[in-house]
Amino acid sequence: MRKGFHSILLAVASVGIAAVVCIGFNSCTGDRGRNPPLVRVTIATPVLPQSSLVFIASGKKYFTDEGLEATIQPQAHGKIALDAMIQGKADFALSTEYPFMFAVQDGKNICAVADTLSSVKDEAIVARKDRGIRAPADLRGKRIGSYKGTMMEFFLDAFLTVNGIPKNGVKVVYLGPHEGWDALKAGKVDAVATWSPFVTLFQKKLGENGLVFYGEQFYTESFVVSADTEYVRKNPETVTKLVRALVRAEKHVRDAPKESMRIVAEAAKVEYGLLEEIWPIYDFRVGLRQSLLVNMENQARWAIRTGLIGEKEIHNLADHIYPYGLKAVRPDSVTMSH
Repeated sequence: MRKGFHSILLAVASVGIAAVVCIGFNSCTGDRGRNPPLVRVTIATPVLPQSSLVFIASGKKYFTDEGLEATIQPQAHGKIALDAMIQGKADFALSTEYPFMFAVQDGKNICAVADTLSSVKDEAIVARKDRGIRAPADLRGKRIGSYKGTMMEFFLDAFLTVNGIPKNGVKVVYLGPHEGWDALKAGKVDAVATWSPFVTLFQKKLGENGLVFYGEQFYTESFVVSADTEYVRKNPETVTKLVRALVRAEKHVRDAPKESMRIVAEAAKVEYGLLEEIWPIYDFRVGLRQSLLVNMENQARWAIRTGLIGEKEIHNLADHIYPYGLKAVRPDSVTMSH
C-alpha cells in the first residue's frame, strides 16, 4: 500500500472524531431544529447468519437512527459480496478475513473498518458414512467439495495438514454457491467443506449417514466489514455512523436474543429452530482484534507457500486496517496494534 496511507488515516481520523462531536447536534453549526438528509449506503451482505449484526441494525432501524439510508445488497457468500464492493457496486461488504486478505495481496485498495463476530465452529467438513468415512483419516482418497476463493480453501487445507493427509491425497471438487447439498446427496462428492447453517442442515438431511468434523483447534473465523480506502478517506463520518449502528446491534443480541434471532431468521432465510440451534457458535462482538491480523498473515503465508499467490512477500496488512471509526465509538474494542 502507498506509504502515505497512515497520514491519510490520521487526517481521516481527525475528521471522524470531529464528526462524533457533531452527532448530538443536527449539524456542526449547532442547528438542532433541522434533520440532515440521510446518507445513502449500500452494504453487500451474505444471506447468512454470520451477517446478523447488519440484519439487526437494518431491522431495528439503527442505521436510520444514525443518519444512514442503508440498502442491504444480498449475496450468496462473502467472496461475492467483497467482489461487489471492489467493483463499485456497493459501498461496504461483509466477508470472512480470507477473501479480504487475498484482495489486499492482489493490490486492491481496500481497508477493514471492523470485524463483527468470531467463531471456532462455523466451518466444518460434512461427510457421508456410507463412503467409508468414520474418522478424519478416512478422508484420504475421497472427493471433497469446496468453494473456490472462500475461507473453505484454507480451512480444508489446514484440516488435511493437521490430520496428516497431503493435499494431493484427496480430490477437491469446486462447487457453485448453492451446489453443496445436491453434490453430496447425489454422491458426486463424499464430503463437503462448508459453513453454517449448511453444516447442521446437511448433517440433518443425511441423518445417521452424516458425520461432521470441526476445526476449532486450529482456526477462529472473523467476519470483516470492509470498504474502498478512497471511500473511507472521503466519508469518515459515514464509517463512524455505520460502526455505531453495528455496536447497537451487538447490544441488542445480548439484551434481546430471541427477537434478534427472529430478525435474522427472516433476513437470512433460515428456519428459526435451525438458527436457534447454531446461534451459540457465534460470538457477535464489534471489534478490531489482534487475532484478525494474525489470521490474515498466517493465511497469506499459506497462500504464498501453496502457490495460490504469485508474490513472495506478505503485504503490510496492518496498513489496510482503519480503526478510527471504531475508536470514535468504542475505543476499547480496538485491541490491534497499528
